[in-house]
Formats: sequence, structure tokens, C-alpha cells
Amino acid sequence: MIVTLVVLAWSVVGVVVGAAWLWSRHRPLRYSDRVLVNLTTGNAVEGVLVRNRNGSLTVIDASVRTPDSGTEALEVEGQVVIPAGQVEFMQVLAP
Repeated sequence: MIVTLVVLAWSVVGVVVGAAWLWSRHRPLRYSDRVLVNLTTGNAVEGVLVRNRNGSLTVIDASVRTPDSGTEALEVEGQVVIPAGQVEFMQVLAP
């Protein structure tokens, strides 16, 4: 009886730990995440994602990087709205 309860308890712990690990690895994108949006034009926009709807991304506190700008980034005032068709891929940056 005790052995069965111990095995059951460890099984529950394993399921909870496994679910937490999967959630942390595949969590949904939060609207406070800092992202790097690479565009089909070769440019990239880095900033804080605040909206993802109606076929576009909205980023604030943004800077734009071009292939020939090197490490220089152009700071952008206000919001940057990026149509989904111009997004090649998006990276979530570490906090």
C-alpha cells in the first residue's frame, strides 16, 4: 500500500515537472517580449511586441537595422506596424 502511494506520488511529480518543462519551452509569445523581426527586404526591426492581429505586428521602442548599417541601428519614434507578408521570421530575444 505504501509503495503504491510512493509510486503514485512520484508519477504525479513527474507529470507536473514534465508539463512545466514543456510549457517553458513552448510558451505562447507574450506581448511584452522583446523581438527581432527579420523582413523579406533584408532589414530587421528590434523592439517590444505589443500587438499581433489583423495580419500585422506592432512593435514599440523599436530600432531598424539594415544589411549595410553594420552594428548601427536607427531608433524609431512611436509604433512600427509590420504587415505579416513582409515578415521572413521573428526571433524572441532573451530578457
